[in-house]
Amino acid sequence: MDGIHDMGGMDGFGSVVVEPNEAVFHQRWESRVLAMNRAMGASGTWNIDVARYGIELLPPQVYLTSSYYERWFLRLERLLVQHGLVDTDEIAAGHALRPGRSVKRGTFTAADVDLVLRRRSFGRPAPTAARFTLGVRVRVRNMHPKTHTRLPRYVRGHVGVVERLHGAHVFRTRRRSAKVRALNGFIRSASMAQNCGE
Repeated sequence: MDGIHDMGGMDGFGSVVVEPNEAVFHQRWESRVLAMNRAMGASGTWNIDVARYGIELLPPQVYLTSSYYERWFLRLERLLVQHGLVDTDEIAAGHALRPGRSVKRGTFTAADVDLVLRRRSFGRPAPTAARFTLGVRVRVRNMHPKTHTRLPRYVRGHVGVVERLHGAHVFRTRRRSAKVRALNGFIRSASMAQNCGE
């Protein structure tokens, strides 16, 4: 998806200020937003690609004026409503107005925290050999998908060299589809001059 979230190679947004000894969370609500997002991810109601796409759907003015965890919060609200787990009137009220609905993998308790925080492997057995090998020069496709992509805009159409093979991983062919296929992943590198279009 081509959107404001794909900021790699863009300028004009000011410098990145690194805070010395920066706290993990600046305010307590941020840790709660992280916990709710992790719990919902572990519930199986949606996957990581749907979650990423939820942030990519934020309007540019909202994306640019929201903090990292504000984006996560807005995404969570949207997905909870979209999947019928809460209604907009409950969000406006700030509390449940109806009994809760069940999620795919049931409810979690404090005893399940380790499970919820554990990251699953997205690696899969490769169905075929890698299409490219190390050291091969490749040109990155110049494509403009309507849904989530891991291909940044500043790399599209440029020539690079395969530096590393990552094996096969889950690749969602459609945003809402449960079908997955394994692709051999690799990194393409290009010179800064090529990336900047010089």
